[in-house]
Amino acid sequence: VHFTSAARQVAVDLHIPAGRTLALIGPNGSGKSTVCEVLAGLLDATGGEVRLGERVVDGPDGFVPAGRRGVALLAQAPGVFPHLSVLDNVAFGPRCQGASRAAARDLAAAELAAVGATHLAARRGDELSGGQAARVALARALATRPEVLVLDEPTAAIDVAARQELRCLVARRAAQSALTVLLVTHDVAEVAALADDVAVLDRGRVVESGPAARVLAAPATAFTARLTGTTLLRGTLTGTPDQPVLRLGDGTEVVAAPLEEAADRAGFHLDRSAAALLPPEAVAVYPSPADGPEISRATAGSPRNTLRATVREVSGNGGLMAVVLELGDGQLLRGLLTAAAVAELGLRPGRQVTAVIKAAQVRLVPAAPAAT
Repeated sequence: VHFTSAARQVAVDLHIPAGRTLALIGPNGSGKSTVCEVLAGLLDATGGEVRLGERVVDGPDGFVPAGRRGVALLAQAPGVFPHLSVLDNVAFGPRCQGASRAAARDLAAAELAAVGATHLAARRGDELSGGQAARVALARALATRPEVLVLDEPTAAIDVAARQELRCLVARRAAQSALTVLLVTHDVAEVAALADDVAVLDRGRVVESGPAARVLAAPATAFTARLTGTTLLRGTLTGTPDQPVLRLGDGTEVVAAPLEEAADRAGFHLDRSAAALLPPEAVAVYPSPADGPEISRATAGSPRNTLRATVREVSGNGGLMAVVLELGDGQLLRGLLTAAAVAELGLRPGRQVTAVIKAAQVRLVPAAPAAT
């Protein structure tokens, strides 16, 4: 997606590898919805180009209308037609693409089953709760068999339980259909559960991009640091719902807080991909055992996690400083320490340390099971 909109003061150049999910984050008014509209075909990419694989859907040589470009947009407002049944809402897209009424309804029924909404098929659109309408909107988007799914904050207006359910549905369906996904969100948990990569948009320009774990663990912009304040660690789920554990790439285990959400507990599966989120203030830093006895005193208390790490970066001014630590498998851990603590510990790049973290401050976000 490459375009410049002088009227909206947005100029972006984004590349999303096929089958991957890119989270587009940024302050309100930074241009995120403009990017979604250009990709979905609701706004002409003046002075640029939108290409899906080798197919140009918007450029100097022509403009492919939204209904024919293979992009489905799921926005914050579900937009369910109130006067139609749920089944006919989902069948609407295939009918517009030329499918017969019977074929469209069969496809709609299959998509409703896929999102767990078969029981809603006969209801009118105006009889749905917010979470139900979000499920129906997802089924309707996927019934068009898109190559690209654009999610413009679709979970912002629904409750926490419905948000988690929709998040898992999106992840599973994206994997099953090998969809390429552009996700706009302000929710770090959504980035952790869904995104492979992150791009940060500010004042209409991409100011930061890269793999999700790197951007969230060591943000390069003030906005990303404020948004996340969070380390994201990826690994494999083990343990139990009451004592979940994330096993990192080098075998290190991170104990997390008990799973609270019913959807998370019901969907608990060993050896499935997951991510751990923890705020920088959860990270205490001690000298490595070879440097002194401090770590033995720390582990005698309540913290469950002691992780060997290497200092990679120390930055900041004033009373608090950001410390970026590299774990054994190469993932990054972000802590926030006082300047006095940094000086006392002699923290500098290359220094071997031990990070101590309370399990109660580690939030685990299970990803959806892989498609079979």
